[in-house]
Amino acid sequence: MSVRRGTTRRGGMAAPRTAFPDVRLRAFTLVLALLALTDAPRRVPARVLSRSHAVTVPLVALPAPEARLGAKATARIDALVQGAIADGRIPGCVVIIGRRNGVVFRRAYGERVVGQEAMTADTVFDLASLTKAVVTTTLVLQLREHGALALDEPVRRWLPELGASSITVRQLLTHSSGLPADNALERYEHGHLAAIAAIARLAATRDPGTRYEYSDLGFILLGELVERVSKRSLDDAARSEIFEPLGMNDTAFGADPRRSAPTEGGLRGSVHDPRAARLGGVAGHAGLFSTADDLARFARYLLGARSLAAHPVLARGLPRSIVSFGDERRGLGWDVPNEPYALGVSPSTFGHTGFTGTALWIDPERDAFIVFLSSRLHPKPHGKVQPLVWQLFAAAGLREASAPPAVLAGIDVLVKAGFAPVAGAHIGLVTHAPGRARDGRRTLDLLAEASNTTLVAAFSLEHGLSSDREGPVPSGKDPKTGVPVFSLYGATRRPTPEMLEGIDTLVIDVQDVGSRIYTYASSMLAVMEVAAARGLRVVVLDRPNPIDGVHVEGPVAERFGFVNPFPLPVRHGLTLGELARLFRGERHLPLNLQVIPMEGWHRAEPFDETGLPWVNLSPNIRSPTEALLYAGVGLLERTNLSVGRGTGRPFEWIGAPWLDARAIVQRVHVPGVQLRATEMVPTASPYSGKRCQAVSFHVTDVKRFRPVALAFALRRAIAARHPSEWNERAMDSLVAAAPGQSADALAAFERLRRRYRLYP
Repeated sequence: MSVRRGTTRRGGMAAPRTAFPDVRLRAFTLVLALLALTDAPRRVPARVLSRSHAVTVPLVALPAPEARLGAKATARIDALVQGAIADGRIPGCVVIIGRRNGVVFRRAYGERVVGQEAMTADTVFDLASLTKAVVTTTLVLQLREHGALALDEPVRRWLPELGASSITVRQLLTHSSGLPADNALERYEHGHLAAIAAIARLAATRDPGTRYEYSDLGFILLGELVERVSKRSLDDAARSEIFEPLGMNDTAFGADPRRSAPTEGGLRGSVHDPRAARLGGVAGHAGLFSTADDLARFARYLLGARSLAAHPVLARGLPRSIVSFGDERRGLGWDVPNEPYALGVSPSTFGHTGFTGTALWIDPERDAFIVFLSSRLHPKPHGKVQPLVWQLFAAAGLREASAPPAVLAGIDVLVKAGFAPVAGAHIGLVTHAPGRARDGRRTLDLLAEASNTTLVAAFSLEHGLSSDREGPVPSGKDPKTGVPVFSLYGATRRPTPEMLEGIDTLVIDVQDVGSRIYTYASSMLAVMEVAAARGLRVVVLDRPNPIDGVHVEGPVAERFGFVNPFPLPVRHGLTLGELARLFRGERHLPLNLQVIPMEGWHRAEPFDETGLPWVNLSPNIRSPTEALLYAGVGLLERTNLSVGRGTGRPFEWIGAPWLDARAIVQRVHVPGVQLRATEMVPTASPYSGKRCQAVSFHVTDVKRFRPVALAFALRRAIAARHPSEWNERAMDSLVAAAPGQSADALAAFERLRRRYRLYP
């Protein structure tokens, strides 16, 4: 263990615990002992299987036989590791793979010290930059939860050495502060305060927030920030706020050399990173030592195994924070793979690597994690280990979550709360056929039957209360409940004073399609504007974006009307509840708005995986696939092409009697969708009853497919092949933006939408 500078800097006295509240019980030691007994794998001596490859496989007791990986997956992992050792890429390693509920694979391979010591599963490794994620990021987020700091505050508030620099906490976490990766080692020869001052001088010359540059210096500042805000040394805060509550008994800054894997030059138990070493072995960017077992506990906790902690380490949950506050290149203090699908992981995956040959990756969507610890610097520096880590994660075959949590729509959350958020309200319900609970009951019926609310009226949108109509929709009465149903897609598109008589709260339960060219969001905005003018409350019962909440595709609307009421991109990546928050904020509406958020939904989650019932949004959007295609193919609808209306697969193909379908198929190539030339005879305009040459779309990878990209690829191909037959300009009314719109508009919207997002 290192002797931290904190005792000498602070006069040898324990610092007051102002930022981290003391919530421990007197029986804390007993709790940790019980956790260790009940959760840690039982270690038994290893036996050597292959001396030719120097591969050691320990005999360990896993949580339960049914929790283990199958023989084929185990064999794949063994072969990959044996190959890496035989090729000289690593001398040995420890691999743990698991889920929230336990470890499914745990093995040590090869040698800890070449020619002298076999690798054991309890070997302690220098984690290098994993320190950034496990310690520094966690402590910063804890301080945010305790109200001690805000992510968008300038760091100079606590580090006056930064002078006038506008660098924020978030920019340090996301490596967008402008600070370089490192600086000269001589800057660390005169103590830590001089080192901080040297980094601060660099910061004064930088332009923060303009680009990504991985920076050790930024995390050195964050480590200092934690100390100054918490009034405790970094290692003390980490020990009492992370390691002790999680029972990470083998994790610390510094380690026992006898159990440590050596790094470069045979260094054991002392940090390899030269800057961390000059800072006393404890720094925000490096210096942490740990075992695979301890990191597995940490990963399981982040996946939701809250019982592992004696008290909450992160009340909000780290995966949510990473996705909600991360940028396109890097998560909040953690790394995010650039191409997750190519690696076989979900977009919500996050993790970090260490220079010494360590890695921790967590996939919340699939309830899986991998810990890989090696010392690629011994006996001499080897190549990168990260490709091997991804191969091992894929070889485990944990592609599906073991027990995906059920998604509760806003109405389900409201029912679970006993309708308390609307208790006593006189309600006007804006809804349609998909507006129903997880068990299939209509929201209209649930509110009508609730004993603590009064349902005064319902309001229908385009396609009517049953979502099965085309064209203008008349007002009427719901046959089951008898409440009046006022149409907002008929004689008027806004609630009138007569319609609102006796109503004090407008509840909106509508399943949107996820594209600005649909009318539901526009109708919601009209309702919000009327409610703001009349002093009525609006409650939005949120639902998933059926085409996911991750991807955004332009262009951003520049011309406005009922279909495009706000400068949104074609595919906006927001739920209706998030759109309501955006509309209120950006239109400055004086509106009492409450969004009842979903529970269990993640932005990258396809609708098919939510467990929620699919109910047709309209006569022509009958599946999540059609909703996804609509975001692109719908842009072509006002041209003289059929988009499949009047067929069994609307928006799953386009066609016309004059279309050279084969030529279009040859010209258009978009990832995630396969195009085929075919024929169709639609029963709806513009070619009702006529045989059309058609291009059909078969989505092969929902997560890679970009429907708006397909639309513009089709536009280019059809315009080139049929310059006189196709009225291309009719597409512009829905595109609603000038050709060649700058990418800056989409980037600006991406920044804007982050302020209003509710989900990870």
